[in-house]
Parts: sequence; C-alpha cells; structure tokens
Amino acid sequence: MMISAHQKQNTTGGANYNVCTYRNCAFPPHFHKSFELAHLTRGSASFTVRDKTYPLQTGDFVMVLPFEAHAFSVGADGQLTVTVFSADLAGAFAQAVSGMQGETPVFRCSEAVCRFCTDASEPDTYAGIPDTADLLRVQARLYAVCAEYLSAVPLRPRDHTTDALPRLLGYLEENFREDISVSRAARAIGYSERSLSAILRDTLQLSFRALLNQYRFEYASRMLRSGACSITDVALESGFQSVRTFNRVFRALGGQSPRQAFRTGPAPAALQPQQAGASAGASHPAEPPV
Repeated sequence: MMISAHQKQNTTGGANYNVCTYRNCAFPPHFHKSFELAHLTRGSASFTVRDKTYPLQTGDFVMVLPFEAHAFSVGADGQLTVTVFSADLAGAFAQAVSGMQGETPVFRCSEAVCRFCTDASEPDTYAGIPDTADLLRVQARLYAVCAEYLSAVPLRPRDHTTDALPRLLGYLEENFREDISVSRAARAIGYSERSLSAILRDTLQLSFRALLNQYRFEYASRMLRSGACSITDVALESGFQSVRTFNRVFRALGGQSPRQAFRTGPAPAALQPQQAGASAGASHPAEPPV
C-alpha cells in the first residue's frame, strides 16, 4: 500500500457526518478518527483495510474502525456509497468496538436492513449534522447496520490498544513546524521510540517522518496560495530544513512543484480521487482545500 494520508477533517471538529456516492474512481490510502461505512449497491469495487484488499460484491458492506488505514476502488459499473460518522452518532457501537478490531471489515446485512438503508431519500452528497428529526433517522440506520456488523464479525483486541495515535496527532498539530524527531515526539507523549514507530507501521503502514511531512505539506499549501511569502520562506516556515527537501516532499505529495502550486493554487493531490467519477462537491473522502 502506498503512504496513507491523515484526513484531519474527519478526525477533528466534534460531531461529524457525511455521505458520498462514488462511481468509476479510485481513492488512495487515508485514515481518520471517524468511522467509515461503505455499501456497494451496484457493480464491482474493492476495498483495502490494514493493507489487505477485499473484492466486493453487490450488497457488501465495509466497516472501517477509527485510525485504520484504508483505500478503495470503484469499477466503471460500480456504485459505492461511503458514510463517515463520528463516535457520538453511534455511542453504544463505539463503546462496543473500543480497543478492538474486526476479523474482517466486509459483512452482509439482512434484506430488511438493506432496504431500510437503500430506501433512505438522501442525496448523493451530504455533509453536516442533520436537524433533530433527520438525525434520529440517520442514527437509526447507522445502529441497524452496526448491529449487523457486531452479529456478523468476530472482534479481537487491537494489536496496539493504546491512545498513542490521537496523542501523537495532537502533538504534531502543535509542533510540526519545529525540528522534531520520532524520539522527541515519543518522549512527549510517553512512549518509547521503538513502540511508537511500531504502532505507526502496524496500524497505518506509515513512518513518523511521512506523517510529519503531511502536516508540513498542508501548511505550506495554504501559505503558497496566499502568495504572501517566497517559496524559501514557505519552506522554512513550514518546518522543512531545506528548500531541496521541501521541493521533493511537495512534489511527492502534491504531484507538482511548489512553484507550480504558487501559480495555480490547487488542492493537494494526495487526498483527491484518482479519476473523475465521484459525485461533484463530495466532502469525503476528498479533503477540502487547505
């Protein structure tokens, strides 16, 4: 699996709920604190979770638990509805799976639950917390599917039952512009360098440096679009130790040079679908401009 990207908009900000239907597209590996529920309503698709790829059949559901790295690809004939929801929208379910992981992310629902979910008159793209009446309907559908998941999928303790990831992400949010290392970050959140590196490798297939560079890249992207600073100033202000390193990282994550981004101001390519086909205006999983 290629490097996973942290979707901060689906990690921070309190209550979170968004829905998008995808057709004929692929989305690169990413992770976030929110739950992600996918339902293949037509055609073919594949879903990768924790570095294992599962071919999907029409009617399959996929449940991605918090901070599990995942990606998906939808065929030309496929239609995949992806729902992202924070733990507070399904609190009992979140408590039931806390510190656990499923033996498989793929499961099936009863015909009654499938009809209940499929018949919902929800647009292809939706983002935000619904009003009270609609919120109750949303929670009813979520709980119906979550109950099917708990009945169908055996759970086992997560390999690293720890709060290391949320604590690390909070530390990076505050300190990514500093000259920090994995050993310094590990000490700051109360872990050894070895254990923190293992957690990142086993849960996200990601190194500390790669995760740190994502934070710096996003900050640099905002600065470049503002046009207020030179590329050298942007590189140093974002935490990169040299312009050469900045150019290399920016091209790898953004698909273009900082100078090109300075002129055009695009959203980071690392978190965008790899083909047209997702519903226009989707809030997940594409990251909004940073």
